[in-house]
Amino acid sequence: MSNLKLKLFICTSITHKLGKPDEIAKLQGLVETIDRTAQQRNAVTWCAFREEGWKGEETPTVYVPRDFGWAKKCDGAILIPEDSWGVRIEEGWLSALEKPMLRLFENEVVHRTGIEEHLGILSRVFDGVFHTTQDIEGHVNEFIDFLEGLKI
Repeated sequence: MSNLKLKLFICTSITHKLGKPDEIAKLQGLVETIDRTAQQRNAVTWCAFREEGWKGEETPTVYVPRDFGWAKKCDGAILIPEDSWGVRIEEGWLSALEKPMLRLFENEVVHRTGIEEHLGILSRVFDGVFHTTQDIEGHVNEFIDFLEGLKI
């Protein structure tokens, strides 16, 4: 196994959460759970939401090139799609770049489009449902196991 750290791109929805402190705090907790689990496995993460101080204040001229750069450099991505078209754009980038993805859904898998439902044609896509932080940790660990298997 390689000694290089895995690089994970965490993609989240934020636009519809701005001005809603409870929703921001919940999403921040999800990202922190993913990040903590990744760090325990010696992986590094990139996340726009965290990078922007949990505020989502950057303009597209800043975040589009930054996020696309992360998509190109990552070994895999962990997405919390919710009702976000921005995350779906990132899904498109990642699938075109043939990057493995773990999509996390609270309570049930929800695909908003037919394209989203069939992204696995171009790249490996895993859907995980969570109810607790332990569920998230388990999905993230399984995804990291998969990515590490690719690096052997």
